[in-house]
Amino acid sequence: MVKILKMKFTSLKSLLKENLDASSSLNKRIFEKIGIRDRPEVNKQLEEEEKENRWEVISDPTRLIRKYKFPDYRVLQEFVIDVLDFQGDLNHHGTLHVNPDEVIVEVYTHDINDITEVDHEYSKIVEEIYLDVKDRKSKW
Repeated sequence: MVKILKMKFTSLKSLLKENLDASSSLNKRIFEKIGIRDRPEVNKQLEEEEKENRWEVISDPTRLIRKYKFPDYRVLQEFVIDVLDFQGDLNHHGTLHVNPDEVIVEVYTHDINDITEVDHEYSKIVEEIYLDVKDRKSKW
């Protein structure tokens, strides 16, 4: 699964670079291109997670922030590793604050000290990583 995600992230990176000035249809094109939302069970999980609107917008600078809780350190570790791999492939980095049972992720575009479409896409991919890690945990 990690190899598939890495391939998707590489595709996302090139697609984002090509479409930074694109309209709001960017989300749809990205997800169609990398195939993240083509699994019904993932769609349902993402919709449920999105209803809770866990990403917040905070100021100074304006950025997205989200706290993830984990049942054990092994799951947390898998999540952090996958997010770091994703960030490296995308070359767009958030800040990770790692605690024993939680990870806080913050992201914004540093060049303009504000949130851009790339940051919103980043947050969606991090959500996908979180769901994937939770799914892997249930199979251990």
